[in-house]
Amino acid sequence: MDGNPADHDIRTMGGDLLRIGYAPDGGDSGLLPGLAAGSPRERGRRTKIVIIVFLAIAVLAVGGGSFYYFQIYQPTRYARAVIRIYDAMMAEGMTSGRGALRDDADYAGALDVVRKQRLLAEQIKGELALLKPPPTMADSARAFENFLDMNLAAVASAELQATFFKTAADFRAEMKKFTAAIQPESQPTGAGQVRPPPAPTAGAVRAVWEEAIPRLQSLGNALFTKAVSGFSEPSYAELAAAWQKAGPGLPFLLDVIRKINPEARLNTIPENLSKAELDRSGAAFGDIGKFSDLLNTALSKASAIDLLSLRAFSQQAELSELNFQLMQTVEGLRGDYGPR
Repeated sequence: MDGNPADHDIRTMGGDLLRIGYAPDGGDSGLLPGLAAGSPRERGRRTKIVIIVFLAIAVLAVGGGSFYYFQIYQPTRYARAVIRIYDAMMAEGMTSGRGALRDDADYAGALDVVRKQRLLAEQIKGELALLKPPPTMADSARAFENFLDMNLAAVASAELQATFFKTAADFRAEMKKFTAAIQPESQPTGAGQVRPPPAPTAGAVRAVWEEAIPRLQSLGNALFTKAVSGFSEPSYAELAAAWQKAGPGLPFLLDVIRKINPEARLNTIPENLSKAELDRSGAAFGDIGKFSDLLNTALSKASAIDLLSLRAFSQQAELSELNFQLMQTVEGLRGDYGPR
């Protein structure tokens, strides 16, 4: 507090009082007029008065320093720390990241960006918690905390959605392999006509399904480990119900294909399958197809860019309002306490 002019003036007054009250050589000749005169009792009483005055000046000096610390230094220090954290947050692009996406279906890229946003928000919240706002800055601290809490909720929701759609896209890719094994693509002929491909053998289908079906089961189960919000049609509940019906059919179909002669082509009914097995196989294909169609519909409505902009967040309007309030708060701090 040596740089406080008020403190300097008060200390100067105290020094002047001492110089006036006492002689340079430490004797009594320099005492205030009348202080040396009189009885020892009178001199003692007057000396006490000087001491009291000096103590009063010291109290004023401490009070002036406290005012500077609590009303000027501490608020300025806190405000500049908040401005620094806010500017760093904006520079990192908490609400952007579109440039990191290959296209609007790049759910893996969206998931990576959203995870980084969450980690950044958690880091900023930790840094903010280390700052002790002065009483005059309570509203500013609350504005930042409210935004971070809401933003973390939005980013957590977007992370669940991005995880779901990335997994759904992987399921769709694996489903294409599963389907292509039993429905090979037609081959064009030189005359501009299309010739249907020969029926695949059970062995060829099994070679694909041995890998595809466990993979489909794993991906399908992963889709519904945590409830995800933000769906319209089909709803998350509808998708989950469809998977509950379709999921058990996959291992059953794998068991069926294992029973068929590997050399047999699948354009005829295998002799070693019962009617019940054939009926259940048909139902399994139907359930798997229905789930796949619903999932494709959900994917067609999903947008990786929307995931980054948090548009599917249920409290998106409140988040935007808190973001605006925080911006106004920081700009106010910048105007009052920013570097001149």
